[in-house]
Amino acid sequence: MVFGLLIKTFSIGAMALTNSYEILLILALFAGLGHAVFHPADYSILMSSMKEIKMGKVFSIHTASGTAGGAVAPLVIVTIAQVWNWKIAVLSVALFGGGTSIAMLLWGNIIHDHVRSKTKKMPRNNTRVLDGLRLLLAPNVLVLYIFFITTAMISIGLNTYIVTTLVEFYRTPLPFAGIILTTFLIFGVLGILLGGYLADITEKHNLIAATSFILSSLIIVLIGTFNLSLIFLTYCFALVGFLLGLVRPARDMMVRAISPKGDAGKMFGFMSTGHLMGGVFVPVLYGWVIDQGHVQWVFWITAIFMVLALLALCIPVKRQMNASRSTSPAFGTKTFIFLKQLRQTLHHCSPQLFSIHKGNSTPIITSYIVTNTYSNNIDWRFCFKPLYNRPKMVFQIISRINR
Repeated sequence: MVFGLLIKTFSIGAMALTNSYEILLILALFAGLGHAVFHPADYSILMSSMKEIKMGKVFSIHTASGTAGGAVAPLVIVTIAQVWNWKIAVLSVALFGGGTSIAMLLWGNIIHDHVRSKTKKMPRNNTRVLDGLRLLLAPNVLVLYIFFITTAMISIGLNTYIVTTLVEFYRTPLPFAGIILTTFLIFGVLGILLGGYLADITEKHNLIAATSFILSSLIIVLIGTFNLSLIFLTYCFALVGFLLGLVRPARDMMVRAISPKGDAGKMFGFMSTGHLMGGVFVPVLYGWVIDQGHVQWVFWITAIFMVLALLALCIPVKRQMNASRSTSPAFGTKTFIFLKQLRQTLHHCSPQLFSIHKGNSTPIITSYIVTNTYSNNIDWRFCFKPLYNRPKMVFQIISRINR
C-alpha cells in the first residue's frame, strides 16, 4: 500500500511540473494504478490488525474518514488554487501524500498483513488463479458485487447531482442547494459511525441495509413527486444521507462474512471495482436524463436503484440467517435433526453400510457436522470408520450427497 501511495504521490506532484496535456494523461494513468491497491490493501490490513469484536466500528471509522476527506479536499484545494495557483494546490496534495507515506513507513510495525498461514503448502500459481476465479464468481459474491454497483450509483449519483436537481427542479438558490448537499454529507458520516456501532452489536447486517433502503426510497420518491419546502427538503436529504450511511459498514461486514481467511484483499478489491463501475455509469445516465429535461427522473431512478439493491440482498439475507442459526444455543438440537436426516440419506444410498455387527451395536459409519462460518453454510464432513474395504461404495455415497 505504501508503494502504491508513493506512485500516486509522485504522479500527482509531477502534474504540477508539466504543461503538456498528453503527459498529464499519462501521469493520471500512473496515479490511478497507484490508487488501485488502496482498497484491497487497507481492508486486508484492517481485518488483520484490529480485534474482530470491533470490526464494525473499524470499518465505519475507515469509511467515515474517507468520506470526510473527500468532502474537505475540494474546499482546501480550491482555496489554495485561488490564493496561489493550481500547480501549488497539486504540489500541496503531493506533499501531504508523501508525509503520509513516511508516517506509514515509520509506524508500519503496528499493522499486519492479511495472509494465509505459512505452515500450509501453497498451491501452484495456476491453481491459485483458478481458485480465485471460482471464489469471485460464486453466486453470493456476484450478488454482493451487484449490491456494490447499485449502492455506488445511489451515493455517487446523489453526491454529484443533488445541487443540479434542486436548482433545476425546485428552483432552489445555489447557496441553499450547497447547504443541503453539505447537510446530506454530514449526516451521511454520522450514519456511517452509528452503522459501525450497530454492525458490532448485531449480525443482521442485511436487515439494517434493507430497512435503510426501504425508508430512503420512500423519501426519495416523496422528494421527486411533491413540491416540498426548502426546510423540509433539508430534513429529507439529511435523513436519506443518514440512512445511506448506515448501509456502508453493514455492506463491508457482509463482504467480510463471505471472505475466506487470506482472501480479504481479493474480495474487497473485486467489490471496489463494482463501486468504480457504478461511479462511471451513473453520471452519464443522470447527465443524459437532465439534458432531456426530465430532472425529476433522477429521483425516481435513484429510488429504482434502491429497490434493486434491496432485491440484491435477498440471497445474502438467507445465507446470513442460516449462519446465525447455526451459532445459536439451540444448535445441539438442530444438529441431532441434521444427523438423523443424514443417516436417512446414507441409508437410502446403501442400507448395507448401516447393518449392525453381530454382538456390536455400533454402526459402521459415524458422522458429524461442522459449522463453516465463512461460507455461511453447513459444511458436511464425514468420518468413515472403519470402511472394511468398501471404497467404491463410499465414493457413491459422497457423490450422491454432493448432488
